[in-house]
Amino acid sequence: MSADAVQVRDGSQVAEARRRALAATAQLGFDATLAGQVALVVTELATNLLKHGHGGEVLLMRGERRLDVLALDAGPGMR
Repeated sequence: MSADAVQVRDGSQVAEARRRALAATAQLGFDATLAGQVALVVTELATNLLKHGHGGEVLLMRGERRLDVLALDAGPGMR
């Protein structure tokens, strides 16, 4: 499995996460509909990291025929 980490500390990095997700879907041969859905999910996750999690990172992990997406925030957590 190959992994790609995108730091999300400002709005430009949200776009970078989306671009890298789309590149991963292209490498995996996803159709345009599925690639668009993945891009939307990654954009939402990265935006939420900024809005609610004090930044963080998006991990894109490519398997043989799948893409796992993990968003890790840098926030203080819940009390």
